[in-house]
Parts: sequence; C-alpha cells; structure tokens
Amino acid sequence: VKLSALKLAGENVRRGWEDDELDALAASIAAVGLVQPLSAYEQDGVFLVDDGGRRLAALRRLQKAKRLPAALKGGVPVLVHPAPERAGERSL
Repeated sequence: VKLSALKLAGENVRRGWEDDELDALAASIAAVGLVQPLSAYEQDGVFLVDDGGRRLAALRRLQKAKRLPAALKGGVPVLVHPAPERAGERSL
C-alpha cells in the first residue's frame, strides 16, 4: 500500500511517541527494512492503520528525510483486514 494512502486509525491506542524512539526505529527500518507489516482496514480509499502506528510514523520520518528504503518506495507491506470493531485489541 502506498505510504500516502495510510492514516493512523482513531482506534490506535498508542500516540505521542518520543523522538529518540522514532529515530531508532527509523534507523532500524532504513538498515534492515520493515520487519513486521502494518495492520489496517480500508475505508473510503484510505487505509487506517490500527496496528503499527510507530512504524508508520518512522516510515513517514524516513520519507520526509528522503531516506525511505528503495524496497518500500513502491508501497509498504500492510495486512488488510475487514473488521475495524476489533482494532483496539490488535494495537495493544
């Protein structure tokens, strides 16, 4: 899924990450790639990420710094599921 089509879901319980945490995660993604895919559901052409908010923030940070790995420039691995009503359980 293209990074531009991803948005943090309201059900995601984790918010407001520390800069040093995101920097470390972004460095890891830049070095070894995205080890675990994001989880999201589609709504009106947008994929709402309910598991992987920190990864999404780190990916956006890499994109802004023009350091997004080539393997992720065409799209980000996302497990798309149909049921948003269970989103809070996955993001814990």
